[in-house]
Parts: sequence; structure tokens; C-alpha cells
Amino acid sequence: MITDTDITKLKTVFATKEDLKQMREIFATKEELQELRIDMNDGFHVLNEKMDGVLGRVDEVFNAVDFIAGKYREREQEDAVGAAVQARHGRQIDAIAEYIEFELPE
Repeated sequence: MITDTDITKLKTVFATKEDLKQMREIFATKEELQELRIDMNDGFHVLNEKMDGVLGRVDEVFNAVDFIAGKYREREQEDAVGAAVQARHGRQIDAIAEYIEFELPE
């Protein structure tokens, strides 16, 4: 048979109804977890929408940088062609000056 001492000892080892009621405040119920999941999903949808906007802006920046880089490459090519033409003209002027025996100033 179970004595009062055994019951007292069991109460110290196992949780009582009162202990479980107090622990209920600490742990979430299934419904609370479901609500939390729904709230988090809503938050993630909002975050995804904002990220789509940010990604769109980042694409615009990349396009602008690509456009500027293209213009820079075009300018480099124009400068290289201009330098080649200028060097050729310099050689032609030197050749003409030598032909007519004219001394060019430095």
C-alpha cells in the first residue's frame, strides 16, 4: 500500500498539477506556435517584397556602372587612336621639315 510518506516523496520527484500550471506560462501551446508561424510567414513575405525592391535598385546601379564602364572603354580607344594619329602626324611633319631643309624648334 502507498503511505503518506510515499505520496510526499512522489510529489518531490514528479511534477504536480500546480507545477504543470506554472510551467504552462513558460511553454507555448500548439495554437500559439501556429500563430507565431503565421506571423513569421507574414513578416517574411514583407521582407521578400522589400528585398525585391532592393534587388531592383541594385540592378539599376549595376546597369549604370556598366554604362559608365562602356563609355570609359570607348574613350580609351578614342584616346589610343588619337595618340596614334598624332604620332603619325608628328613623323610626317618631321619628314616634310627634313625634305624642305627646315629646322623645327624643340
